[in-house]
Amino acid sequence: MQFLTSAPNLWVRGSPGPPDPEFPSPCTPTFLKRVDQVNEVQNVWALAMRDRWRLYRYWVSLYRTHLKENIRDADRNFQMASNRMKVFADNFAISFV
Repeated sequence: MQFLTSAPNLWVRGSPGPPDPEFPSPCTPTFLKRVDQVNEVQNVWALAMRDRWRLYRYWVSLYRTHLKENIRDADRNFQMASNRMKVFADNFAISFV
């Protein structure tokens, strides 16, 4: 796969591909300036295509953050339940000895 990473026009399948200067990443300062204006949008269809795309990426970013928090909480709950189950199993095994 080394040849794919060194070639400027090729990328590994599943990767986001080369950066697009037309649509900056949500982490760029250009995008972050627009975040303050999100609540002011009343008609999405009245926005220019570039601004709609930025708004969409902002919404996706918020949703991904929400999903990551849910996954983190579910993982924490699973670990606690797993620990309780281990204690229960250990106590159950000791009672039969």
